Amino acid sequence: MVNIYKHPLDIMADAFKRAFLENGFQIYDDGETAELVEQEQSAEPFAVSEDFRAEPVLLEGGYTLRTEQLTAHLAKMRGPLPVKKLCCGVIYDRKDGRQPARLRLEGVYADRNVSVRDWQRFWNRIMAAVYGVCAGCRLEASGAGCYELIAEREGAEAAAIGCTGPGSWLTRALLDTDSDGICTWVFRLDMDRAAMNLFGLRERSELYSSCLSALRRQEDISCRVGESYQNRLEDLMRKMGYVRFHGMKLYPEDIYKKMNMIQEAWDTNNRGVRLAEPLNGNTGLPTVLTPALEQALSECYGAGEKSVKIFDIAHIFLPDAAGGPPAEKLALTAGVYGPETDSVSFKGEIGEILDQAGFRNHFFIPTSLAIAYDTSDTWLILDEKMRYMEGNFGGISPIAEKNYGIGVHCYMANLEIRPLEAKHDEEYAFTPPELL
Repeated sequence: MVNIYKHPLDIMADAFKRAFLENGFQIYDDGETAELVEQEQSAEPFAVSEDFRAEPVLLEGGYTLRTEQLTAHLAKMRGPLPVKKLCCGVIYDRKDGRQPARLRLEGVYADRNVSVRDWQRFWNRIMAAVYGVCAGCRLEASGAGCYELIAEREGAEAAAIGCTGPGSWLTRALLDTDSDGICTWVFRLDMDRAAMNLFGLRERSELYSSCLSALRRQEDISCRVGESYQNRLEDLMRKMGYVRFHGMKLYPEDIYKKMNMIQEAWDTNNRGVRLAEPLNGNTGLPTVLTPALEQALSECYGAGEKSVKIFDIAHIFLPDAAGGPPAEKLALTAGVYGPETDSVSFKGEIGEILDQAGFRNHFFIPTSLAIAYDTSDTWLILDEKMRYMEGNFGGISPIAEKNYGIGVHCYMANLEIRPLEAKHDEEYAFTPPELL
């Protein structure tokens, strides 16, 4: 059996999600929904202390990367009391220009007569479920009219990992809980801070290192918490021996040329949705995950790793040629190199991944047009009706490997998740005619 690891951020998020599920919460969004929103949609669902308030990253065309998750969902969370809903996903904060993306849990709890003392007791249960029976939580009032959530665990320094407070008038209206006797509490938990505290890290950059020594910080054979297809796909990749990294979410101007994708004026796919102002040298959002993957492979090679299997799941953003809203999609990227890997073995591994992902009726056809790849070893993924399934794989372009300083030949795959999920559902629901 291969060693199976889980990223520190994912370990932390799963621990909290499991604790909330045990206390009657429902995971409403597990990272699937859009990270790009119209600027006027951004709002704070409760008064937030300055430490946990994000500054928006603005984009051309009247869009922004979200600074919070709940507002877009609250109206759909209405229901009988108690309302216990949870979201988990990436938000963006311009204040941290080097690493603006953060993983965050946000939730809402509405019920009759929930006092501050009741809320304190609830958070003690959550912290004990995450850190152990000796852990607890302190609600520390801030000047912003909310409480900071201070995790107190045995043998560690107390740390502010989130904040909470009564829902704003907008939150109560969207939830339809603006009635006498109903208390609506909203909270947000910063998984970056929590993971740094748990693993004793001094800098956030350590969380986002792509070196295997950092990614293999802890073996963990437990499944991801949550029923989403992307979580099951992540568990499959881990079972196949891949280790997850969390790649860069914003790209500099010349990144596509570095990965050997020539940018023509008409080619919106290779230009990306642009930031209104550059941020730490970055100018746009990713249309593909390849640059982040190749950067991660470069870090691994530079650290002396002889054999590597890594992957990431993240959002990509495709501009609309007609000027409409950008298309946002969820994608998986995977990269490998090592003495045990060649073109034939990698092709077989991609086939096995697709089989186990529930997409068995797949076919591969070669193409010489994808110049980010080795054009003599590039394959498109089609279904049984010969439809392109928004997936491809093969050897990485030798030019890209040289540009990234990678001294061995690498292989990569790039897959959009929604077409895979649709084929999984289609094949799972299929009944052979002879059994009808």
